[in-house]
Amino acid sequence: LYQGQLPINEVELIANELGVSKRNAKEMNDRFNNDIESLNTNVYLDEDVELIDTIVEQGINQETMLIEAQEQNYKREKFKQAFALLNEREQDIIQERRLKEKATTLEVLSQKYKISGEAVRQIEKKAMDKLQIAVQY
Repeated sequence: LYQGQLPINEVELIANELGVSKRNAKEMNDRFNNDIESLNTNVYLDEDVELIDTIVEQGINQETMLIEAQEQNYKREKFKQAFALLNEREQDIIQERRLKEKATTLEVLSQKYKISGEAVRQIEKKAMDKLQIAVQY
């Protein structure tokens, strides 16, 4: 702990040692040298505002996380319902062509179903259209 202003070479040394930016190293030292003992310290003498009330949360807050999780669950459920409307062959083609990390080729699916690659592509297109319509409602 260095009392007062850190020399620039000390800032660089601390930043490198901790793996943080020079700015962060300087801010840490400034915080250590500050006389504030509690986050419940009043900021103003004539107002009931504590230091903790002035701190802005970094990143996503819990409310946003909850909303995003609910939206994700809603979308997942809508997709499941829409996917269930497809027949078995359409489901298989969509899984093989759109839901796998490495898509199965039209040629492989055409051999599996004994139809042309163009027919597989048309089935895939119609199935995707059905899914898009179903998830909208």
